[in-house]
Amino acid sequence: VIGAVAIALLITGGDDGPVAAADAAPRITFDGTSCRYNGPTLIEQGTMEVTAVNTTTQPVDVGGFLMLESRLAAELERTPLGTDMALTPTDPMPTGDFYLITAPAGSEGVGLWPITAGTHIIDCVTYPSAGGAPEHVWRAASTIEVVAP
Repeated sequence: VIGAVAIALLITGGDDGPVAAADAAPRITFDGTSCRYNGPTLIEQGTMEVTAVNTTTQPVDVGGFLMLESRLAAELERTPLGTDMALTPTDPMPTGDFYLITAPAGSEGVGLWPITAGTHIIDCVTYPSAGGAPEHVWRAASTIEVVAP
């Protein structure tokens, strides 16, 4: 029984229940090798302030995507949680609602994300030049589940 409880806590992240969006305040850190989400994984629908921390020498876009249930499995097969991949101009972007923060090199960016109910994935994306097509994506190792308040 103790093992089952430990596994359940590991899978759910130990959340006691949904956190109000206004109280969530997640931080997403990009260090050039990973995109790390630090915040609650079960959040009530609403607007949350998100901080993107960039410790690299190039700007990074941090995006959150609301994934349609019918597209989630295919998207995670293409780029699994906690992995990265090079992008080409013909690679499809995830579909669904999209939220974005740009964090300048060696700095932070802060933005408000009006999250809606469903499963959200988090990506950190770099570009070879300003205004160019995305070059590489790192996917955070966890999803965010958003529920109605």
